[in-house]
Amino acid sequence: MACYTGRAPGRYGCSRCFKPEKLLELRVLLPGADAYQEINANLVAYNETQVDWETETLSVVIAGDGEAIVAGVHGVVRMGAVEVRGLWVDENFRGQGLAARILTRLEVEAARRGAGTALLDTYSFQARGFYERQGYRCFGTFDYPNGVQRVYMTKSLLE
Repeated sequence: MACYTGRAPGRYGCSRCFKPEKLLELRVLLPGADAYQEINANLVAYNETQVDWETETLSVVIAGDGEAIVAGVHGVVRMGAVEVRGLWVDENFRGQGLAARILTRLEVEAARRGAGTALLDTYSFQARGFYERQGYRCFGTFDYPNGVQRVYMTKSLLE
């Protein structure tokens, strides 16, 4: 159906004439709803039409006796970079250099898979100093109203 603008109709008619409140129901979903997976799947599908979105997930862990993980880091390699998504060391094993070892190993593995840059974010109560000692530099921050700061960091893996 054409509208007064003469624009071609989309799924719901002309975007200028479309009134979502007439067709859609707004809902706030609680944890456990499948909305996150559906939204993320649709976003990834869109991203894949725009760039080479091939993704490889990496994890590096150190296991103690009984195979329990005492330290680990995971990241996602895509578009020539590795996104460090999380690093954790059991508090009984902190101060022994494990975090530096696993982060370095993740960076080496990511570089072997084509990553020339690493990026991550950390909170002000977490490990900014640690990441700076590993060669990361801050390229931006976000200040939460409660005084916590989120720090965005990057490091070249080409050096």
